[in-house]
Amino acid sequence: MKEASNTKSTKRWFWLGLLSSWFGTSFFLFILPGFLIWAGSLAILIDRKSTLKWNLVAFSSWAMIPLLCFSFATKDYFMGTARLKSVGLPNEAFYNLNPDYRVWNQTSGCMILGHEMITHPANNMAVKFWTKLLGFQKNVYTGIYPDRETAKALLDKNGNSLYMRKSENELEFQFKGKSFRTDRAWYGLWLEDFEEIEARYTLIDEELLIVQPLSQRNIETIFLFDYKRSTKIAAYFAR
Repeated sequence: MKEASNTKSTKRWFWLGLLSSWFGTSFFLFILPGFLIWAGSLAILIDRKSTLKWNLVAFSSWAMIPLLCFSFATKDYFMGTARLKSVGLPNEAFYNLNPDYRVWNQTSGCMILGHEMITHPANNMAVKFWTKLLGFQKNVYTGIYPDRETAKALLDKNGNSLYMRKSENELEFQFKGKSFRTDRAWYGLWLEDFEEIEARYTLIDEELLIVQPLSQRNIETIFLFDYKRSTKIAAYFAR
């Protein structure tokens, strides 16, 4: 009878720990209590030398959710759609292509639900792992990626003139039969009274187009474009 009671009690601790882990990661305010209950249940199972301890670890949210996020990010990497994930309000540089891993950044916003602490690191770990192992994901810009100072030096050395037009809060221009847009404007950078402004540019190795508007307010802004895909990969704003 005592052995049977211990078995039932052990199973109760297993289910309490397992359910608390999933409940904790589902609701922000219960993350810490859920983890403590799970850890306490695991300690009891270890003390009782129960094999259920392995199930409690393997099927808990603390293990399953990161594993799923790693798997999803792996799928995204091989499809060429992987992102580096974070939380909070993004700054201007957030929307630049990551120069080290050549993926875009993605934020889940300022409302933190709690599960981000286990979902985002697993996602980012997968992106970085596969990039380091196999190289950049497909369908991304892989060419030269200068920092602000280098880009400015290249413009100073080989800059030529072109004209950009204002389109709502973006700038657009034509270059060698291709259309380019700045995609977005930050903090009213382009809210000047003009229709067309001069800019200087330089094309590097037929893959990177560097453009700098020459309007008075935006003289310090530099854009980097993937020339082959006609897409913006970075914007360096005035410091």
